[in-house]
Amino acid sequence: MNDDDLKTLLTNPEVFPVELTLTSGDKIKIGHPDYVHFSQKKGQIFIWTEDGGPVFDWIDPKQIAKIRAKVKKSHAA
Repeated sequence: MNDDDLKTLLTNPEVFPVELTLTSGDKIKIGHPDYVHFSQKKGQIFIWTEDGGPVFDWIDPKQIAKIRAKVKKSHAA
């Protein structure tokens, strides 16, 4: 997944909550796109705690091994 695809995914509220699995095996759960910020200058993703406190984590997009997002259910008849 390229950086633009990642940004599109992590700014879409319809796919949240999202769980990122890093190459280290660590998992980061993000409840809403309001808690994610993309730094264009540094090329990093900053993730805030849900209570609006200090930055919970920052990661390089290359550290993301897997993304698990909410699956949108179809309303097909």
